[in-house]
Amino acid sequence: MNDSPFFSIITVVLNGDKFLERSIKSVLNQSYENFELLIIDGKSTDNTLEIVRKFANDKRLKCTSESDSGIYDAMNKGIQKANGEWIYFLGYDDFLIDNDVLHEFANAIKTDQPDFIYGKAIWGESNQIFGKSMTINDLKKGYICHQSIFVRKNAFSLTGYFDTKFKYNADAQFIIKCFQLENFKIKFLNRIVAYYHTDGVSSTNVDDNFVKYKYTFFHQLSLLEKIKKYYFLYKPNWFKLSRIFK
Repeated sequence: MNDSPFFSIITVVLNGDKFLERSIKSVLNQSYENFELLIIDGKSTDNTLEIVRKFANDKRLKCTSESDSGIYDAMNKGIQKANGEWIYFLGYDDFLIDNDVLHEFANAIKTDQPDFIYGKAIWGESNQIFGKSMTINDLKKGYICHQSIFVRKNAFSLTGYFDTKFKYNADAQFIIKCFQLENFKIKFLNRIVAYYHTDGVSSTNVDDNFVKYKYTFFHQLSLLEKIKKYYFLYKPNWFKLSRIFK
């Protein structure tokens, strides 16, 4: 008998006492109960750990607190600690939109057997619903909100873990890699997954080196995209067309 959880929900936090309790409750109140919630704390100095201790009686919640070198280093630690077949990342300031999210995604996974499944997110206080079915070409100009994605843990064996040279956009690179894997089934579920707090660092910042090398992450490129790739990789320092090619 396999006692491993179906989902590993990973929440990375550093000094998040303002929002963390709401996020934890949105997970622990799920109608689908076969999950673990991993809190990866970066040595918070506020009341973050006190909030976590409020839920110590729930054995599905596990917490580690140690220094890290940034959000993607902490997320990679969460992947390594995860026991579930499926991984989902929930920001400490985000929350699952209702109590049936995990139930509906578990049913969709068991029915369609995807490797990567994603839905929609509510985009901060604007209440805009963000998310749609995407192709690999759509990702050249758009992106998928990470808080709407569930992925099999073994995907990280195929793509590698999050690239920590990026401070804000390693998740976007990971998504691009997944969309290009052979025999890797991706499914869109027309369902809101989470509320995404848009004041977080990843929603308000972009890595310059991610923008610079974005087209190098794609296998199939048009002629113009190949020119952009060549420009960013090999241009002389004095030749500047960044405004055109971003």
